[in-house]
Amino acid sequence: MGGTAGAATSGTAGKSADQILAAAKKAEVAARGVHVVGTIAEGSDTIKFVVDVNHAGNGQGTFTEVGQSLKIKKLGSRVYVYADKAFWTKNGGAAVARQIGNRWVTTSSSGQFQSLAQFFDISRMTTGLLPTGGGRPVKGATVTVGGQKVVPLRTTTKGSTTKGSTTTGSTTSTQSTTLYVAATGTPYVVKATATNGDESGTITFGHYGEPVVVKAPSKTLNLSQLSAGTTTTTTATTATTG
Repeated sequence: MGGTAGAATSGTAGKSADQILAAAKKAEVAARGVHVVGTIAEGSDTIKFVVDVNHAGNGQGTFTEVGQSLKIKKLGSRVYVYADKAFWTKNGGAAVARQIGNRWVTTSSSGQFQSLAQFFDISRMTTGLLPTGGGRPVKGATVTVGGQKVVPLRTTTKGSTTKGSTTTGSTTSTQSTTLYVAATGTPYVVKATATNGDESGTITFGHYGEPVVVKAPSKTLNLSQLSAGTTTTTTATTATTG
């Protein structure tokens, strides 16, 4: 992993949990880009993703759920999505699927695909994963992840309360997140794990500092106008970090 100017470069394992977290936040802000691989499970549903993200909030990658894959690019306030006919038929209907055909569609990053667009925010993907609500990080003993020595920072808070039956009563879930921060070199988050009730996730991070170039597809259809029976073609744009 490449270093980044301005980030702490030594002695991470000897710092307090709060100091390590602060250093990790500083490092993530300075990073030009990062490669992210993750799996998130909620009940019987599982989402897998592989994305490349830059500090400007732009990125691209693939998401897979229930055997269906989506290619997604985020560029500024726009999201570009490519999926097969089966996906669009299931989520938009046969008419929409026919209109889209073998093309990319575009929509606002705050629109229909907002939940996926947030995966292109580096801060949300790393230190932003820590739960809010009072829990402070607790430092664990140095361990090895993927051949690299890391320091675990675990934060635990109480989650939502679910009402049970008259015999089982109410239950309160516990939200727990662990960030594994590089023990030497720049204090990047190398891995994150999280649980909250029946939700769980594991995310790994690598190739920090490498530039991420995102280019919009040359021709796209406006998703919001498809439902109205009209289409608009947009022109391509490129975003890069160097």
